[in-house]
Amino acid sequence: MKVTFVKEINDMIADTIMEDSDDEILACIGEVGYPPWKIVNEARSMMLGLITENRVSRLKNIKASYRLDKENRSILKAAKLAAKGLDEMIADIAKAMQLKSDEIPNGLIVAFREQSKQGNEEDVRDIWENLVSLGLIDIQSD
Repeated sequence: MKVTFVKEINDMIADTIMEDSDDEILACIGEVGYPPWKIVNEARSMMLGLITENRVSRLKNIKASYRLDKENRSILKAAKLAAKGLDEMIADIAKAMQLKSDEIPNGLIVAFREQSKQGNEEDVRDIWENLVSLGLIDIQSD
């Protein structure tokens, strides 16, 4: 009974403090019953340090995850690229030009047409790789 009563009082005190404005709370620092500025600044520094450590840690994890995902995608791309035949690449290019024509800038279509006039396998592969890198051909759904 006593523990719940003390807990309720603590909750009411916390609620009252939360209702105060920032200026009212700052005015109380250093008064009797409130912590001095030194302790407030130490706590603030400690929290900022922990927040910074957490952000650095999260950023490292995200970067590691990104690098791993990028490596996996490049391995997948290389494997699919090696498995693609010339006919399949031409079909992918035609499909991208037809279905996603609104997403392809006009100058890019002209550039690919000029490049494809030579018509060798290497040029077709280059065009296909360029469209893949632009996201117009999705090799992961193949």
